[in-house]
Amino acid sequence: MSIQFMDNFQCYGTSITNMLDGLPWSVITGSLATDPDPTASGRVFRLSSSNSNSNTTDTRLSLPSHTDVVGVGFRYFMNNLPVGSGYRSSILAYRDFYNEKIYDWLIETNGALSLYDTKSGATLIATTGNPVIMPKSWFHFEFRVDLATGTYEARIEGVTVLSGTGLTHLEDVYSLGFTSRQNLFTNDSQNYMKDFLVWDDSGSNNNSFAGPVGIFLLRVDGDVSSGWSRSSGSTDFGLLNETTPDDASYIYAGDAPPSASIMTLENLPADIVAVRALQTVARSKKSDGGEARLQISLLSNGDEDLGADHSITTAFKYWWDISELDPDTGTLWNPIAVNSATIKVNRTI
Repeated sequence: MSIQFMDNFQCYGTSITNMLDGLPWSVITGSLATDPDPTASGRVFRLSSSNSNSNTTDTRLSLPSHTDVVGVGFRYFMNNLPVGSGYRSSILAYRDFYNEKIYDWLIETNGALSLYDTKSGATLIATTGNPVIMPKSWFHFEFRVDLATGTYEARIEGVTVLSGTGLTHLEDVYSLGFTSRQNLFTNDSQNYMKDFLVWDDSGSNNNSFAGPVGIFLLRVDGDVSSGWSRSSGSTDFGLLNETTPDDASYIYAGDAPPSASIMTLENLPADIVAVRALQTVARSKKSDGGEARLQISLLSNGDEDLGADHSITTAFKYWWDISELDPDTGTLWNPIAVNSATIKVNRTI
């Protein structure tokens, strides 16, 4: 396993509160908004900032597995370039166990990209000098740091714009930070993010730069079989396919775990030619103090990629698993296999 988490911000509806329900997002300063590009559609994440004295209180994602090799990719849109040094966007920050800054990637006032050592007083490590981003357009960024060897690299649209050695803080990264300002000021520009991906080097797949990939939401769109009960209606998928979660519309299981609910998924867009991984996401809760575990799995041609056995809480939370390999072939998923796959919702306890 190398991909830790993916997000395209489509399943939460309009509430940023939903982003904090069990997912790695541990602090959110921003909102979910319509794509600012008039030629695009869909919902994206708009980053903003608080008025406190340190941007460590702004948006933060806790890495599911802390590591010294961190790769991050996403598309980024700025309405305006920063108007001054204090307004520079911290497009990505690496934080330690105590949420203290280690390194920050900043967008400069002219649109250049720079890497700073923020643990030793905001010391400039490297900069493109020349602008690499302009306002009112999406750019795909990828970043990788190896804090075992002290190396770094940044790519834009798949092309390396900065790389080097000599990073001196050799430690694990525990969380990632994102904010529209560098320090004390609230940035008046509006910054947006989509197609978010985090990976490490722990496995043999997806352990390096993925390139300018897209992340797509595939909702359940049909029933195969089910032993679960329904809050209303006559289908499981019809209760679970909302892109804004409807917590009053659900399937449920009593004390005795029923047979699994198996459903089909929407197809990928027709122009997708390769697949890096699939991520299952389910929103669930239990209704009493007893034990309940939920397992979300993917089925391909009769073979199954089992998800983790998640212990469910009494509050609605999102639970997710990453599937990098098609269980039928043992190789990376391809679009034909994805379009034929089904998803299995199983209460194990």
